[in-house]
Amino acid sequence: MEYAFDAIKGGKADIIVVLGTEAPLHPLSVAHFQGMRGAITKRFNDRPEEASRPFDSYRSGFVGSEGAAALIFEGDDIAKARKARIYAEMLGYGSTSDSYHIVYPTGEGAKQAMIQALKMSDIRNGNGMYVNAHGTSTKIGDHKESMAIAEVFDGCSIYVSSVKSMLGHMIGASAAAETVASIIAMRDGFIPPTINLTNPHLDGDNACAPLNYVPNEPIQHQFDIFLKNSFGFGGHNDCVLFQMWRE
Repeated sequence: MEYAFDAIKGGKADIIVVLGTEAPLHPLSVAHFQGMRGAITKRFNDRPEEASRPFDSYRSGFVGSEGAAALIFEGDDIAKARKARIYAEMLGYGSTSDSYHIVYPTGEGAKQAMIQALKMSDIRNGNGMYVNAHGTSTKIGDHKESMAIAEVFDGCSIYVSSVKSMLGHMIGASAAAETVASIIAMRDGFIPPTINLTNPHLDGDNACAPLNYVPNEPIQHQFDIFLKNSFGFGGHNDCVLFQMWRE
């Protein structure tokens, strides 16, 4: 998405299709993730639909899934010329690499990526914004991300949720799929929930920041801007910011 944004803004391309796809549910992949302590969930094997529970006290790791999503990036003049339906406009992005640890982030890289995205997009007030968190349901990852979000949006009233609670973690497809989910939510005027959030982890070791995580049920709310966080193993941190398209 970041490359497509720059290429189209810079006149290097007219239309770019951004595709995210991954099929990681293979015994070797699962064994690999299991070897990363705290990465893949160990609980709720008898109730798998409850296993992905970002920001919850009983979270123990992500739930792997498979999927694909695609977004078409183009200039508004080209989209109008072909009478395309325009859903959203990308305003900016932030990208950092802190290289701290393969699976244990510091949170600083995530914080700086969000700040970069907001600055590029010239967003000075985040009130009412929706943040679609990376929110993988890992102990340290959710803790660090939530603290970073709280620092960046200190004093703002925002909504934060993780659709991985419903979709699972599609690894390389997650950023595209969750961006599409956010665009649909913005179009239809609701905040997606964080399901399985029955006991928010707000104190103790690896506690999460006291944010509005939209627990278990969607909220009807018309928002115009959202920030999507996507973080990868090894300290890759990327955030994209979109707004509703208006003529």
